Amino acid sequence: GVDLNKFSERSIEDIALHPKDKTVVMFLGRLSQENGPMEFLRAINNFSKTYDNFLGVVLSVGPLRRKMEEYVKTNGLDEKISFLGFVPDEELPSYLATADIMILPLQNIGGVSQVVTEAMAMGKPVITTNVGDVAKIIEHGVNGFIYEKDDLEGISDMLKRLHTDNELRERIGGNASRFIRENYGWDRIIKEYIEVYEGL
Repeated sequence: GVDLNKFSERSIEDIALHPKDKTVVMFLGRLSQENGPMEFLRAINNFSKTYDNFLGVVLSVGPLRRKMEEYVKTNGLDEKISFLGFVPDEELPSYLATADIMILPLQNIGGVSQVVTEAMAMGKPVITTNVGDVAKIIEHGVNGFIYEKDDLEGISDMLKRLHTDNELRERIGGNASRFIRENYGWDRIIKEYIEVYEGL
């Protein structure tokens, strides 16, 4: 479930991290192959060939950090990508609140990624991949966007669309937040447990 007291929609204007007039595109997750951090960078690199007014933010640490930094340098993305390292759990909502778009190109997970549900709870449009049970919570084009894990072109194209369409970002983010609140909030899950328990 998602702790909706921590992860709910909030105003990014209150948070200094958000640069004015730039779209913040965020990746959150251990920097290891199964979470797709290199795919995130490749999508950003494709996107950067068309657009300039954005900032890519990478939260977390992991074994691919050095490889990612080398990719950023090789592709001239030094001014476009910020590695913010490890963020304590209690500070995550504040960082997530600064994101305009979340790209989570998961490569190999079971079940549903908690990062996906937390980003959705905060009203963020999520672009992710069809692995694990992600398709059970994201309906493509309704409350998020879901692609095959090797479809970097599709992910980049959707990033371009969300970057230029504020109304679409807000609609998808609003639908995402509502879906999580109605289906994955702890209050809802506890209520279901109680109903099952009382039915025994």
